[in-house]
Amino acid sequence: SAVGQIAGRVEDENRQPVAGALVVAKRGGEAIASATTTADGAFLLAELGAGVFRLGASHPELLPATQDKVATGSRAVDLTLAFGGGVAGRVRDAHSRAPLPLFSVTGQGPDGQTVQGKFADGEFVLAPLAPGRWTLFARARGYASKKHTVVASAGRTRGAVTQHDISVDLDLGATVAGVVRDAHGEVVAGAQVTSGEARATTDHAGGFRLEGVAPGDAVIEASHPERGRGGITLAVRSGDEGVTLQIDLSP
Repeated sequence: SAVGQIAGRVEDENRQPVAGALVVAKRGGEAIASATTTADGAFLLAELGAGVFRLGASHPELLPATQDKVATGSRAVDLTLAFGGGVAGRVRDAHSRAPLPLFSVTGQGPDGQTVQGKFADGEFVLAPLAPGRWTLFARARGYASKKHTVVASAGRTRGAVTQHDISVDLDLGATVAGVVRDAHGEVVAGAQVTSGEARATTDHAGGFRLEGVAPGDAVIEASHPERGRGGITLAVRSGDEGVTLQIDLSP
């Protein structure tokens, strides 16, 4: 019966129906029922039982939308998904200027939203993005990661790219290896070793290998919950291999 159901429609900002959108009814943070919209954007959530729910609608090409305090028996719930914006650009080797064959880009935007993707042949597109300021992090194996700040404006169509020609050049990182010891000179297994975004965990012999360490004066830090922490600053160059060192922890 309609008592245990919620029905409605999902549309975009141009009031066009959105087919294939996922609509989820939640109560107390728990998903109770879900449905996929039909060609005309319609959805029907059934077997909900009596109560009030939070509805969420999502689609890969549009920004999500929510509506609170929707009671069972509602028959005309309208959810509108915004177009959002998109950013596109290229990621290259800073030395050769060649496009990187494999890399990832993660975007952190307004209200803590995160969007990420893996890309090839130096080209990337991130969409849809909520309008506002986004920080992009480009990463590739063996390279030092780099961040780039952009402002995404709202588009007028699905998948619209509103910020073009972003260029991020990554420096080939250095590889730093070594061993971590405690205040008594004993090797420390399971220590976390970091330098910027490069990170590793020491093996049973206290050894570690950090790849993609940013060129320059690199701060290498090590820590263990029971054995203490320590660090060292080391001048490294792009592409350096086999730099070895010892880090001593202090309680």
